Amino acid sequence: MENIKKFQNVFLTVLFCIASANTAVFAQEEPDDDTRYNQYGVEVEHFPLKAESQNNILVIENKEKGFKFWLDNRVQMDGATYFGIPDGYTKMSGGVSLRRVRMAVKSQINKD
Repeated sequence: MENIKKFQNVFLTVLFCIASANTAVFAQEEPDDDTRYNQYGVEVEHFPLKAESQNNILVIENKEKGFKFWLDNRVQMDGATYFGIPDGYTKMSGGVSLRRVRMAVKSQINKD
């Protein structure tokens, strides 16, 4: 009897999934017009942006508005290795270290 109930539950679950497969369910539906809202539900002005990689730098821009935003970085590395020095002769060890690691966010606000 218990196996029949398990089969019924599985069958009903599969039947429900098949029946609802053609129905789209969304937490929030986009409005039909071109109106956009921010995270607080306030209507906002918007314009499209184009994102691309230019020489391995992420650039987001809108040419009509003259807006450009990109991420930039700089890393300085030091490294050393020592060959032919007997053990115990020097207290220095080889290795690599990063110094002056910088991440920058740069932007151009308008065309001029």
